[in-house]
Amino acid sequence: MVTLADGRKVNGADLCGPKIVGRKLAYCTDTVFCESAIELADQADVLIHEATFSHQDAGLAYQRMHSTSTMAAQVALAAQAKQLVMTHFSPRYAPGNPVELGDLLSEAKAIFPNTVMAKDFFTMDIERTNEKTSAKVSV
Repeated sequence: MVTLADGRKVNGADLCGPKIVGRKLAYCTDTVFCESAIELADQADVLIHEATFSHQDAGLAYQRMHSTSTMAAQVALAAQAKQLVMTHFSPRYAPGNPVELGDLLSEAKAIFPNTVMAKDFFTMDIERTNEKTSAKVSV
């Protein structure tokens, strides 16, 4: 209970609504596959993970300290995340090139099926199972 300068009494409990279970969002960027990313993303509702390179370019990924699509998917799988959102793609996978962004999505989905690719102005609702509340995230 708080007493205001004018004598009114305010009970903090009267200012609170019902408890809402939170949602867990993890964001991993500029890294290769590592155990710390798995710990960070443990049981995340959404894991946003960079996937700069395709699996075939893993050597470049290690040189430049970026992930492949398969590394991102492996982190999501090991962390038991519910959703993977890949982002931060190399322009080398533009349409018309031998490997395109759709190939990175296919690589990831082969490991972690609940994968989507972010693009400019991408937004999504993050919902927990059996809840009507959601949070919006923009990548």
